[in-house]
Amino acid sequence: MSHFRDENHAWVRSQQFYDVNLSDLLALNQDWISQSSSKEERPKAWLMDLDSTLFCVATRFQRIYEKFLRMQDTVDARLFSVVPTISSANHTYSVAESFYNLISRAFQGNLPLVEELFQKNFPEFRVFWEQEFFCDRHIQFDQAYPGAAEFVKKIKDQKIEIIYLTGRDRMRSSTGTLWALKNQGFPTGQGTRLVMKPHATESDSEFKYRAANILNSQFQILATIDNEPENLFVFSKALPHSEIVFFHSIMSRRNPPDFFKKILGDRKIYRLKSFKTDF
Repeated sequence: MSHFRDENHAWVRSQQFYDVNLSDLLALNQDWISQSSSKEERPKAWLMDLDSTLFCVATRFQRIYEKFLRMQDTVDARLFSVVPTISSANHTYSVAESFYNLISRAFQGNLPLVEELFQKNFPEFRVFWEQEFFCDRHIQFDQAYPGAAEFVKKIKDQKIEIIYLTGRDRMRSSTGTLWALKNQGFPTGQGTRLVMKPHATESDSEFKYRAANILNSQFQILATIDNEPENLFVFSKALPHSEIVFFHSIMSRRNPPDFFKKILGDRKIYRLKSFKTDF
């Protein structure tokens, strides 16, 4: 499974990343363990994001799109031609952009038709997507990025607590999230924790900042990995002694404040582009 990687994001272009592969990251983790305080009573932990970090959400998008076609009486029949073009390689953060890409790929070379289908059908699809995207019935079909589950297992095998910290909310997403974690081979149960938003209305960055502060009082957090620049910024504030790992996939167009580098200090921003196993 290849995945779309946003190379043109303004924040990405402005950063000097320390690129690593999985072997590098595991070796670095050993260093971080050895450098951590042996007198510290708090257990060591990693914070790990889910959507577009451990899991590719393209399959979820596909399920929602197919359900949209089945349930909408007025849907344009030509949109059924789009289904075979859905893949992780053309799925982006933007729902509108993803929808447009699918139609464009299905009807290559016919720009007027692509524009017509998009303008005619996207407003209705957008409303449907907002109702369905975080529902258990679709989240359970999420697919892990290749190698992601094995990586998390190896971190856990180093006696590190795994904290899945996600912007999904408990009410709509907890059952499907647990199912997907187990179904895709991620560690669950003892030595792991799933931390979700209590309310869907809270922004991801506000929730993760608040959660990181609380978790930092309970755990010695060695590192955090996330695909969203805004979330990496709040982690750099809330976790001044933790390492920051950027998983380069899709992300929102929002940028962290300009003083991100000042908050980060001497710490590197490690960048991981793929979980494909090389260890």
